Amino acid sequence: MRLSQTAFVARYFLTKQKFQYPVRAVIIVSPQDFEGCLSSEEQVFSKPDADQAIFSRTHGWELYLKNIDPVPFIRNASVVKAYRSGPNDLNRGLVLTRYGDGPIDTAQTRDLTYGPVTNLKQECFVALKDLAQYFSSHEIETILVLTPINPQWLSKFDPDRRILNEVRSRLSEALKKSSVRVWDASENKSFSELDFFDAVHLRWSAVRRFMTAMAGFAIRGT
Repeated sequence: MRLSQTAFVARYFLTKQKFQYPVRAVIIVSPQDFEGCLSSEEQVFSKPDADQAIFSRTHGWELYLKNIDPVPFIRNASVVKAYRSGPNDLNRGLVLTRYGDGPIDTAQTRDLTYGPVTNLKQECFVALKDLAQYFSSHEIETILVLTPINPQWLSKFDPDRRILNEVRSRLSEALKKSSVRVWDASENKSFSELDFFDAVHLRWSAVRRFMTAMAGFAIRGT
């Protein structure tokens, strides 16, 4: 999701007062997350509908039918079974583990998938700033991670690091008055082209290295 959408979803759940506030938050971003934000808090869904669907036991089929898009529903229903049982490893992510994930455990690739970043929007950085301030006001320790980026994408679409440096500069400006700690792993040499499924998503085989490095930053700051 775009940062404005992420901010909307995070604040929706945190303001429900039905959950204990987390002690820590980790925001993992890529340059693509700062493209195309329409506002600093872009509404992803209807809050009343979400309240009814998630927190009420009285809703029925009418709520489901109100929010369904029949065209993609029919299209997805016709292919999802084949995706789950077929030989293509790239579709196995549809099968969730008991932890709710579907790791990309394959030697195949989607190539880069993501093209050049051309539409960085200030609204995205405002959304991040507002979310960071919200976390801080509730004493939630926050780390922002600029995720590792496929070196091939950098070479092809940002060889002079103009876009990446602009993202870094705007992040610094957005977070300068906050207590958010930033781990810039965008050019981390621990990850090679072979570790990426596309431009920004890591293969399952590289996740342990990423999590170990991120934990090291969280604990030691390095």
